[in-house]
Amino acid sequence: MPALLDGDDTYPLFANRWGGGQIVPAGQVGIESFYLDHSVPVWMFCFAGRRIEARIWMEPGANATWLGWFLHPVAADAASLALRVTLLQ
Repeated sequence: MPALLDGDDTYPLFANRWGGGQIVPAGQVGIESFYLDHSVPVWMFCFAGRRIEARIWMEPGANATWLGWFLHPVAADAASLALRVTLLQ
């Protein structure tokens, strides 16, 4: 479960829909766009003027799933930014 950390602010880069219909965390509100790069899904998130690209794909013929994030350059200082990824088993 990825999240962008900016000082004391945390921006989820995912969302879960629970059985009762609740969506927590509400990471979908930061989605600016979605498109396919050939067969690879690409989500573009925008939080506090920062754009983060997320990709996920499975390698054909292999038991492997790949995840990638890219912080698009901004004029503001990005030194305080961090990406936190929690893997679930």
